[in-house]
Amino acid sequence: MNKFKVFFFGTTNNGFEIYPEADDAGVYYNYQFEENSEWKLSVLQTKDKVRYTYTRYDIWTSNKADRKKTCFGISIVLSKKYIKNVRTYLLFFFEECLEQIIEDSILLEKKEDLFCFRPSSLKLVNSYLKIWIDTFNKTLDTDFKSSMLPLRTRINEQAPTQIIRLSLSATDIDINKAFAGIGGVDMLGDSKIGNNTHRNKALNLKKNKNKDETAKGIKHRKVYIFVFLFFLIILMTAIISFNFRSTQSKQKTSNSKTHPISKIMLDSVKKKSDTHPKEKREIDEKALNSILKDLEQKK
Repeated sequence: MNKFKVFFFGTTNNGFEIYPEADDAGVYYNYQFEENSEWKLSVLQTKDKVRYTYTRYDIWTSNKADRKKTCFGISIVLSKKYIKNVRTYLLFFFEECLEQIIEDSILLEKKEDLFCFRPSSLKLVNSYLKIWIDTFNKTLDTDFKSSMLPLRTRINEQAPTQIIRLSLSATDIDINKAFAGIGGVDMLGDSKIGNNTHRNKALNLKKNKNKDETAKGIKHRKVYIFVFLFFLIILMTAIISFNFRSTQSKQKTSNSKTHPISKIMLDSVKKKSDTHPKEKREIDEKALNSILKDLEQKK
């Protein structure tokens, strides 16, 4: 189940649409009207929820014969949390997603230097939008996890929500203070500024972050390899020691017992000493006869 709510909206040939359906669709309906601006980033807090919405106004409808300038937006809704790096990370993330959507050429496409809707309705690409919803949830739950903080109650919760417009020079701290105090912040810009100024800054921050993560990864791998080799040496030493002791034990056992072959040789010698009893008797009889002859001669 997705932890965060993600919505896509825009005005197609079928009129204003939002996917998936939302109970507060009226909030997004108001985002489609904006003049003299290429994009708008809105932060809106209502009770325990914070809504981050990125809207592009340089989008055109899909009907080639009668194209009309319209809008396309992406909105993320967080419950009891807020993102502290709106200016430096979230805005950059929204623009990266929009570029990928245009490159996919399923929902939006580039035609004659214009960014246009490809389908006549968002419902025709709902499976594609579901994939993006899952992607947003995974990214928010990993890359943005350290940037999310518990949401605090507004300074004056009873006061109606107001919207304050901040310039592109506003920092993350300015944005967080503003929406925490009055509940709403809008930041508007054109594509040139949006694609260069804040984006390059965010890109540098992202590169530095990736370098740090790579260095940490290499360091961790070195530690894992060292630990693995250490235990491998201990294991090999134990095996060699066990084999050596086993060999010594076998040698002691063989020395303490008479070898089967030695036993056979001893038995053979014993048997030889007991052989030819008849010859022994004949020798004794000859000796006795010789003694008797000597006695008779003396008489």
